[in-house]
Amino acid sequence: MKSIKLILCGLALVFAIGQGYAQSPHGKELKISCDACHTADSWTISKDSVTFEHNTTRFELEGQHEVIDCRQCHTTLEFDQAETNCTSCHLDVHQQSVGDQCSRCHDSNSWLINNITELHRQNSFPLQGAHAVANCNECHVSDTDLRFDPLDTDCFSCHQTDYAATTDPDHTKAGFTTNCVECHKPDAFEWTGTGINHDFFPLTQGHDIDECAKCHIGTDYSKVSPECITCHESDFMATTNPNHQSIGLSTNCAECHSTKPGWKPANFDQHDDQYFPIYSGSHNGEWDNCTDCHQNPANYAEFTCITCHTNPNTDNEHNEVTGYTYTSTACLACHPNGLEEGAFDHDNTNFPLTQAHTTVECLQCHANGYTGTPTACVACHTMDFDLSTNPDHNDLGLSTDCVSCHTTAPDWNPATFANHNDFYVLNGAHATIANDCASCHNGDYTTTPTTCVGCHQGDYDQTTDPSHTALSFSTDCTMCHSENSWTPATFDHDGQYFPIYSGAHEGEWTACVDCHTTPGNFSEFTCITCHVSAETQEQHNGVAGYTYNSTACLACHPTGNADEAFDHNSTAFPLTGAHNTVDCFSCHTNGFEGTPTECQACHTQDFNQTINPNHVSLGLSMDCATCHTTEPGWSPASFDNHNEYYVLSGAHSAIANQCASCHNGDYTNTPNTCVGCHLQDFNQTTDPNHQALQFSTDCATCHSESAWVPSTFDHDNQYFPIYSGEHEGEWDQCIDCHTTPGNYSIFTCITCHTSGETNEDHNGVNGYIYNSTACLACHPTGSEAINFDHNMTAFPLTGGHTTANCAECHAAGFEGLSMECISCHQTEFNQSTNPNHNALGMSTDCISCHTTEPGWSPAALANHNDYYVLSGAHAPLSSQCVVCHNGEYNNTPNTCSGCHLDDYNQTTDPPHLTLQFSQDCASCHNESAWEPSSFDHDAQYFPINSGSHEGEWSQCVDCHNVPGNWAVFTCITCHANPETNEQHTGVNGYVYSSPACLACHPNGEGDFGFDHNSTAFPLTGAHTTVNCLDCHANGFEGTPTECVACHTGSFNESINPNHLAIGIPTDCASCHTTVPDWNPATFPIHNEYYVLNGAHAIIADQCVTCHNGDYNNTPNTCAGCHQVDYNQTTNPSHTTLQFSTDCATCHTESVWMPASMPNHDDYYVLQGAHAAISNDCALCHNGNYNNTPNTCVGCHLDNYNNTTNPPHATSGFGTDCATCHSENAWEPATFNHDIEHFPIYSGEHQGEWDNCNDCHTNPNDYSVFTCITCHANPETNEQHAGVNGYAYSSPLCLACHPTGSTEGMFNHNETNFPLTGSHTTVDCLECHAAGFEGTPTECNACHTTDFNQASNPNHLTLGLPTDCASCHTTAPDWNPASFGIHNQYLSLIHI
Repeated sequence: MKSIKLILCGLALVFAIGQGYAQSPHGKELKISCDACHTADSWTISKDSVTFEHNTTRFELEGQHEVIDCRQCHTTLEFDQAETNCTSCHLDVHQQSVGDQCSRCHDSNSWLINNITELHRQNSFPLQGAHAVANCNECHVSDTDLRFDPLDTDCFSCHQTDYAATTDPDHTKAGFTTNCVECHKPDAFEWTGTGINHDFFPLTQGHDIDECAKCHIGTDYSKVSPECITCHESDFMATTNPNHQSIGLSTNCAECHSTKPGWKPANFDQHDDQYFPIYSGSHNGEWDNCTDCHQNPANYAEFTCITCHTNPNTDNEHNEVTGYTYTSTACLACHPNGLEEGAFDHDNTNFPLTQAHTTVECLQCHANGYTGTPTACVACHTMDFDLSTNPDHNDLGLSTDCVSCHTTAPDWNPATFANHNDFYVLNGAHATIANDCASCHNGDYTTTPTTCVGCHQGDYDQTTDPSHTALSFSTDCTMCHSENSWTPATFDHDGQYFPIYSGAHEGEWTACVDCHTTPGNFSEFTCITCHVSAETQEQHNGVAGYTYNSTACLACHPTGNADEAFDHNSTAFPLTGAHNTVDCFSCHTNGFEGTPTECQACHTQDFNQTINPNHVSLGLSMDCATCHTTEPGWSPASFDNHNEYYVLSGAHSAIANQCASCHNGDYTNTPNTCVGCHLQDFNQTTDPNHQALQFSTDCATCHSESAWVPSTFDHDNQYFPIYSGEHEGEWDQCIDCHTTPGNYSIFTCITCHTSGETNEDHNGVNGYIYNSTACLACHPTGSEAINFDHNMTAFPLTGGHTTANCAECHAAGFEGLSMECISCHQTEFNQSTNPNHNALGMSTDCISCHTTEPGWSPAALANHNDYYVLSGAHAPLSSQCVVCHNGEYNNTPNTCSGCHLDDYNQTTDPPHLTLQFSQDCASCHNESAWEPSSFDHDAQYFPINSGSHEGEWSQCVDCHNVPGNWAVFTCITCHANPETNEQHTGVNGYVYSSPACLACHPNGEGDFGFDHNSTAFPLTGAHTTVNCLDCHANGFEGTPTECVACHTGSFNESINPNHLAIGIPTDCASCHTTVPDWNPATFPIHNEYYVLNGAHAIIADQCVTCHNGDYNNTPNTCAGCHQVDYNQTTNPSHTTLQFSTDCATCHTESVWMPASMPNHDDYYVLQGAHAAISNDCALCHNGNYNNTPNTCVGCHLDNYNNTTNPPHATSGFGTDCATCHSENAWEPATFNHDIEHFPIYSGEHQGEWDNCNDCHTNPNDYSVFTCITCHANPETNEQHAGVNGYAYSSPLCLACHPTGSTEGMFNHNETNFPLTGSHTTVDCLECHAAGFEGTPTECNACHTTDFNQASNPNHLTLGLPTDCASCHTTAPDWNPASFGIHNQYLSLIHI
């Protein structure tokens, strides 16, 4: 048996061993012999004896893996269960931020990284310069220093702080680009700016500098202007040769200088056009330096010609040149182009030299230079004008345009005065002597009188029919005379004032002083000189208002006839009543004409002093007739407007005419209340006794105005039935119920209806109270059978209202009580706390939530949706308030998690809490049920449950590596580099960035890459080479497509043109394409800045023609571009003639020619025949527009010379054609010698002369004439023997023989100054020394010396009149003499 056991044990052992081999603890996948690792001695492994080659597996052993204990990786005996990925053994300290391929950065020898630079290059951000030595954590900031979340490759994302902190220059203020590499090199170790694109202002030659601060001073680099002067102002100001500032050179240095250092060479090309030709013409090559001509380096406005053009040669060359002076400015004035030919000729200008101007030296007029010398007379002759005294031009305000009166003849003579009427109008007889100035002025043009008597005092004094002086007539001649002649006179006493040459007064007077007894004042008159008192008064007996007074006489007898007396009753104001007895002067104190007819004109004082009633205080009308008649004492009177003060109606209207009934003689203090008049009626009334019962004293309360009875007070209908119904006969007096006399609104019921009985009667009546007002409220008719029922009203009592005491609601009375809940329950509403009705803004209409049940329950909230909308699963719970509110209605949450936080925390598939899902349930669920969830990752965000990414992920954190922020995702954990970079070779704008991955592969498919050209923004031009993140820095969705969204910096920094300054649209595409560097560009909105028409439109695409590369300062005026054209135009010379620089005045925009000159009249007025040829310029200008004369003879000299009838040239006629001719035609000529001057074509002188100079011996002055060439002596003297005052003188001949005839010669006695007495023997020239016209007729004009030397009496001392005729006649020696003004010195009346 023992052996059998041994055999069995051996068999078992063998079976066990065999069975163990078949089931290796290393699993089925290990297909090697056990002895490859183990020995027969032991299962323990000795590395020396192991023959297994690990490199034949999926995981070759390298580095640290070669020496590590196998069990550190193979934690079980089934070796094939060990994962080959690093993270199966090694903790991912980077938390998936760099993917799960450790080998991208690490190798098996060490965790240290040696290829970080290469790794960054693969990630599209090579580490260069300062980036190569930076600590990784300076950019990759995290809470562990080992998580390296993907970063933007945009500089600004890391260097925003550096950008904001930079102050020199201040990047933010200057609006610099946030793309740092535009100015800074990424391989640099400092921020020093290199490679800056300065193309907007090329840095060449002298500008080729490295130090920005030389130009950019301060921190704001945007404010540096490209204008030269911005930097070079000090150079400009310091330059003295020439002194740029003083001579006004342009501050645009580029006009003369290049950018070469030292400012040389310089060239002033504008000299020829703007000043004088030195680079062309005869002066070209004749000079070496500017100082040859400009010897004062501080003032280049000064120049010299006489350095080269020396004397005496120059003087010799200008012999016989009028006005020549040897001065440089004169040289330039006459030779503006420097040429000897075509020298300046004054007569070819708008100011040809004539008469006195021909002898004037140039500098007398051109003292301030030759350009811009004014042509107005006053420019040179202001002093002549100011010093003129006869007349004083300033005092008279004469025109400063000398030619309006003078020619250019020397000494200002002859002169005319065409505007005489502006100072004194010449009419009638004055007009006929308009050309005979001396007639009035007598050589003195300053003190010529402007009144009639100033010239005609002699006429006035010598008039005897009537004698103006004796009658003291007015010296204003125009009162009676016209300007045509003295007679007939216009004075008509009968028609204008009073009939004295007709009617009853004809022949009744001798002299004016018979009636006009006050000499000098003919407005005063008297009637009572003739119409004496006694007789006159008897004649007027019985005439109302008669007074013995001259003005009254005229008023009543305006025609002077007794039988045509004035009748007041035939006027608009007949005399009645008291007016019949009033003296006329009581009303007519100011005369009889214009006396007002309004009552108050005379009775204002009566009105103001009236006190009963006081008319003023009551504001009564001042029209007395509205109340009064003309009866004396103002009575009787009526008051038709009584109703305006107190309306009379009813019984009052019946006594409207019985004023005393109410007023009792006192109209001021009459009361206007009932009791004011009827107090006695009130006190005496006994049924009822008004006084005892303290009735109201307002009678209108119960009575009408018609009668006391019937009274209008109806107690039964208005208040309560006491004369009918159950209360009829139950009372004696009003005070039975109205126990408060004087206040009948208070009443009582409980005086009769006592407590005990009444209470018993109302058992079971809800709300009953023992109260009089309650009695009336329930029994308004006083009947027990008709009591009040609340349920019959609009407010039936239910619930808690049925048990309420009436007074609880009706505390303020039973009428007019509001039925609104809040009127009683305001306190409950305000004090409610769960919920707080006020805080929640609930309605004050209680019934919107409550019934009338006591305790306010149950309650509903029909407007729950106004606070929180109940939909889905919430809607069925709307009546189960406690489910959500749990008894607390104030703090109920209104967010999903507020109620469902437990659901959130307990959800495990997926675990919301662990994954930090949003607590906003609505982001994935609806309100109807938790499932199905509305979250669809594939449709809403990205396909992960379908397509290429299906099965490629295990957890959400595989892609969303920032728990709690699911908007953050990563693609590069799986899509690692360099593989991804290689796959995108040649893809424009590619960046290794997760947002870029999603943007290009929104469905996650590699063959469905995003194509920008299929969008609304295809990539063209410079856009094709741009990195995606340059535009999509803020993400790929919603990126604006407007140019300005990316190019605002470029727009703001543009300076040529300055887009901001000139308001160019920010839509870049309106002018630019996407070609790099913004060129070419168009400007379709040019017309908004400057309209291109005509020739401009043709060159619309040739921008450089006008802009010349500078688009900021392009002028927008004609002269701005065409100044050279303007300056070089010589026919006519625009500069010389100072034409307007507004070319459009004469030219169109299409071509220069033809041109018009609408302002021709500014230079020469075209009238008459000239106007007819205004469009045929060549007729006058003959192709030369510079030297066209502006005088008649300038064009018409041939006409002048060829005229033979009369021969103008040989007769020495004036060359001013306008003297005789008009501008319309040569004939008819306006010169009429016979009418205007003297008859030579008619009368005795016809045929007696051959040439004008027979009489006019001074060919330069035809106002000079002679008679004595023909009328010789002694014959002429003999013919005038016995003629007083005769003198052998041509002016005297004309004065006496104005028609040239011996008949009808001048007779002094037929003038206003007849010769009498000593005047008959005086030689004419003694008085007419200044000429025969305008000789004054006042005595003192000739006799002032006699007057001043008179000593007995001494005329001056006594202040006697200078009118000699007032005392003297023309008898010789001043005798006899009278003294009519003796009374002014001593009265002779009583002597």
